[in-house]
Order: sequence, then C-alpha cells, then structure tokens
Amino acid sequence: MKSILLMFSIAPCYEWDWERFNIEYMVFDGLYKMAEKIYGIKASSHKKRFKLCCDKFNIIYNEVNIKKICEIRNDLFHETFWDKGMPYTD
Repeated sequence: MKSILLMFSIAPCYEWDWERFNIEYMVFDGLYKMAEKIYGIKASSHKKRFKLCCDKFNIIYNEVNIKKICEIRNDLFHETFWDKGMPYTD
C-alpha cells in the first residue's frame, strides 16, 4: 500500500507525459492487485481489470477511454512506442 501511495504522489513530478502515464498505470495495477486479494476479483486481461474495478467500486465505465488506455499501455510497455512514435519525441 505504501508503494502505491508513494507512486501516486510522485507521478505529477514526471516531466514527460509517457512517464506519468507509466507511473499512473503502475498505481492502477497495484490497486487492482489489492482488490484482487481483498475482494477476490480476477480478470484475464488488462482491459477486463478496468471493467471489474469499475463495476466493483461503482465507477462509470467508459469503454472508449479504457480501450485507448489499454492501447497506449500495450504500445508503451511492449513496443516502446508513445503516440505512434518514440518516447522523448514531440
């Protein structure tokens, strides 16, 4: 829990948007892991993690936005692309 709070608090300090996104996604991932342990939720994909968390905590689920977040995450984590280009570029 301390790690999640620390990462959440330092995310705005990152200069590059892709770095902030990366840290903020790590925060979501950590929160999902906590929910998994506490509430027994289990998702087979990152997109489904958002749906389960939104349903569990009565948060409005916007499929278009979640799809975009997952696409950005996959590009950054697996291909090291940010907005169809390399990080550190405009």
